[in-house]
Amino acid sequence: MFVSTLGLNEQEQSYLSKICKADIVHCKLDMLDNAQLAAVEGVFSYGYDFSEQIIDKMPALKWIHIGQSGMEYLPVGKLIERGIFLTNSRGINASNIAEYVLAMMLAHVRKVLKYYSAQMNCIWDADTRMGELRDATLGVFGLGMAGREVVKRARAFDMRILGMDISACPVEGVEKVYLPEQINDMAAQCDYIVLTLPLSKATHHIVSADLLKNVKKGAYLINCGRGALVDLDAVLLAIKAEVLSGACLDVFEKEPLQPSDRLWRWDPEKLIITPHIAGDHFDAYSKRMIDVLSYNLGMYPYVEKMRNRVDMTLL
Repeated sequence: MFVSTLGLNEQEQSYLSKICKADIVHCKLDMLDNAQLAAVEGVFSYGYDFSEQIIDKMPALKWIHIGQSGMEYLPVGKLIERGIFLTNSRGINASNIAEYVLAMMLAHVRKVLKYYSAQMNCIWDADTRMGELRDATLGVFGLGMAGREVVKRARAFDMRILGMDISACPVEGVEKVYLPEQINDMAAQCDYIVLTLPLSKATHHIVSADLLKNVKKGAYLINCGRGALVDLDAVLLAIKAEVLSGACLDVFEKEPLQPSDRLWRWDPEKLIITPHIAGDHFDAYSKRMIDVLSYNLGMYPYVEKMRNRVDMTLL
C-alpha cells in the first residue's frame, strides 16, 4: 500500500492510480490506524508529516518521495537506520528560481524600487544613476539544477560567472568552480552572491560574519535556497555598514515572518522580502512534481532506477 499526503486533485489521483501496481490511499498519515500504517510500503509527502514515532509504526516502509526539494523536516537518522530509500522533486522549479534571481538582480541594478517610490511621491527623478549587469561578477553558491539555470540566464546578460560546489568539475558558462573551503576567495570578487544550496550541516550559515568580512564592498545577496544558509544578524550588520549594498531574502529560518518582525521595518531599497515563493506558486509545479513521482512509481520496486535519489549522508 502507498499513501499520498500531497493533497492531489482527483485528476492527479486517477493518473497515479493507472501507473501504480498497488493501492494509493490519499490522506494524512495520522488518519491511518496502526494496522494500515503497518502495511505502508511507500509515502508521497512534502515531508512535514514525518516523525520517528510514525516511521516506527511502518515496518514495511521502503520508499519515501518528497514533493519538493527541501528535506530538512525529515528524521534523517531514522531513515538511514531503517535503510529507507528517499527521492525528491528537485529541479522541477529550477527555471522559476532562475527567473526570480534575474528579476531581483535587474530590480537592484536598474533601481526599480527607487523609481517606484518616486512615482508614488510624484517626483520626476532624472538624477538617479543606474548600473548594468553586463560585466558584473555573479557568484552562484550551489551548481545544482537551479544554480545551472541561473548561470544559463546570466550568460545572456554578459555577466562574469563564478560558482561554488562540492566538486570542482567544470560547469558550462562558469569561469571557475570553487570548493567550499575557497568561498572567501570567490566572495571577494562577486558583485552578486546567489544562494541556491540545499540546507545541510555543511551549508548551515555558510554566509557568516567571517565570509562577509571578505565580500566585495557593495555586493548584493540573494537567498532563494533555505533561510538557515545565512546568519541573518551578520547580513543585517553588513548592510548597515554598507559592506553589502542590500539583500533579497525569499527564505527564513522561521516562517512565516510575524507582523512584528524587525525585517518588515527595513527600507525595501536595502532589503527585499518575499514569502518563500521563488520556486513556488506557478501553474506547472504540480504537473512537474507528478511527472517525477509517476516515473519513480513506475520503477517501483526497482528503486535504483528512480530519478532524484537523495544521499542522506550529505544532509
